[in-house]
Amino acid sequence: MDVRFQNNIDLELAGRLEWPQRDLGLPPVVVFAHGFDSGKDSPRGALIAEGLRTAGIATFLIDFTGHGESQGTKHDATIERQTRDLSAALDFVSHQSGVDPDRIGLCGASSGGLVVLLTALQDERVRAVALRGPRTDGMAARALGFDVPILMIQGSDDPLLPQTRNFRDSLPADIDKTLEVLPGADHLFTGPGQIEAVRDITAGWFWAVFGGAQEKAA
Repeated sequence: MDVRFQNNIDLELAGRLEWPQRDLGLPPVVVFAHGFDSGKDSPRGALIAEGLRTAGIATFLIDFTGHGESQGTKHDATIERQTRDLSAALDFVSHQSGVDPDRIGLCGASSGGLVVLLTALQDERVRAVALRGPRTDGMAARALGFDVPILMIQGSDDPLLPQTRNFRDSLPADIDKTLEVLPGADHLFTGPGQIEAVRDITAGWFWAVFGGAQEKAA
């Protein structure tokens, strides 16, 4: 369903909250953070979200300030602003009766990956993080602050891969940290079958981390 919610400066943001395609009880939910000049209607994000729902996970795709159907301008859509937008999305989705508020994940692409990481550092509601072709600039210095499972998926031909490897190597040794490198893939995974591979890896990983469905009460 299409929804509207407010950020911390009372701009109206647009989102799309959808439930799994099979009824397995109270599902986890994953909130998506798109890259710059993208949005909730990105075909790549939509494909990955569909894969999550097929696996039994609810999804919440949003438009950041100045993107898609949200108010504001792209000039205002700084990383700091998007981080506050994502926090507002967590406020909204955590109060929805049809999802499990104790199993909320974030899925970020490109600059949205950086937004996701900054949000995860400061919000205890985030229980798992998946990153697709992420920006991780500056995060290696803050990597020891992470305590949730983190999945990173990147193409071998993505120029951002060295930064991601550095970030991965800087994370605490005792957390679940996975870097999947797709051979021959670029930043957007535009090659045949590549984004589908990202979908399958992401859905399987979230399902494993969240322990499957929350069984209904008898």
